[in-house]
Amino acid sequence: MNKKSMNLTYLQIKSDRDLNDAVTFLEKGFKWKKFKSDLVKSKFPIINKHLNFHGIMIKDDKEVIGAMLFFHQGFINIENEKRSIINMSNWYMNQKYRGLPSITFLRYMLEEFDNYIFTNYSANNVAEKILLKIGFKKMQLKRASLLITESIFNFSNIKIKDIHKDSLKIENNIETILDEGIGIRFLEMKIDRYKLQLIIKKRVLRRSIFGFEFNWRTTTIIWTSNEAMLARYWKKICNKLLIYTKSMKLVCDFSSNFPHNALEKENNYLYFCNNQSLDFISPIQSEMNIFD
Repeated sequence: MNKKSMNLTYLQIKSDRDLNDAVTFLEKGFKWKKFKSDLVKSKFPIINKHLNFHGIMIKDDKEVIGAMLFFHQGFINIENEKRSIINMSNWYMNQKYRGLPSITFLRYMLEEFDNYIFTNYSANNVAEKILLKIGFKKMQLKRASLLITESIFNFSNIKIKDIHKDSLKIENNIETILDEGIGIRFLEMKIDRYKLQLIIKKRVLRRSIFGFEFNWRTTTIIWTSNEAMLARYWKKICNKLLIYTKSMKLVCDFSSNFPHNALEKENNYLYFCNNQSLDFISPIQSEMNIFD
């Protein structure tokens, strides 16, 4: 092991100065644009107002060599116990300290916050392998996606409209303060005599083919009030939703009611919880809210 890695200090990101140091380090590591750093520093005091920390970092002497941000997703009641849900975001380690220091960094996190539930919705292949080795599990979800060309002939009389966030009827065991975020919309669909509520995230991905750049608009359903109804009317809902949001592709993860006319795809959603009754946590109030 590198000699420098023997004298590392693990810290919670609590003060404004700590947050600034961590964000500056992450901006340099991920090559962020400054507006993203400004967004984090302005939003986190609101997002994490029920926590007294914004993440964790690791220092060698006074130099930050690793950091990870936390999004407080809210609370979930499991077997009469109220637990905080923390979404891990933007984990970066200085290249010289990857390997064992990365593992000890994660172990510090799990030991320091042993009564919290952790989620990760954006792990790359390397990070996923590490997280699975230290006890994270894959969420029991099946992903369906559809291009607008695949749903274009599924016309229907489904009506759709934007609604206020306070109109949403979130499950009784989840406590969360909804924030609009960037690209976040709250919708209601009327299907026959039934109503279906959705929280969606709209993203604009910049792609290039043969030197030509274009914007690829996608919509992800991150929560639904009735998964069975969503699965039953999947293609008709896709048609209406993609036209309504002016998107090219729709993505949704199903826990049990998978559409019979959709192809199943794997996602990389992970979580850490010592309660065996929990299979997944929807990405409400996760990093998706403010990051593309």
